[in-house]
Amino acid sequence: MTARVSFGERARAVAAAVGWILLFAAAGLTATVLLGWSVGWATGMEWRWDGPSGSWAMVSGGAVTVAGLGLATWLVGHRWNGKSWTSLGWGAPRRWGARLAVGVGLGGVMAALAVTLAVVASGARVGPDGAGEPAGH
Repeated sequence: MTARVSFGERARAVAAAVGWILLFAAAGLTATVLLGWSVGWATGMEWRWDGPSGSWAMVSGGAVTVAGLGLATWLVGHRWNGKSWTSLGWGAPRRWGARLAVGVGLGGVMAALAVTLAVVASGARVGPDGAGEPAGH
């Protein structure tokens, strides 16, 4: 026997999920920007709306983004929504090596796809003499 769920109940569930997603996005963006400005103030690096500048821009920008989204996960998912760490995807630490390997592998696949699309779509050249430059420049 199947249970019947009214349209209103499903619509409320979807609206609640969308609300939590929007709240997480707002908290993550706010935390990332505030952390970026704080790091910029503390280190003397220039931080703009489009991210940090300088030779360490990618490293510092990535670290600040991970910290900001981690803070948003803790605040919105764990504190406000009351979810356990396991239900948020933070499982048992005994398998961290396998999870890290999967994450690095998936990140590598996405990076390779991005470079391939840049080369195919815009004719970008990849190499030590013209890394990241569009063709013809």
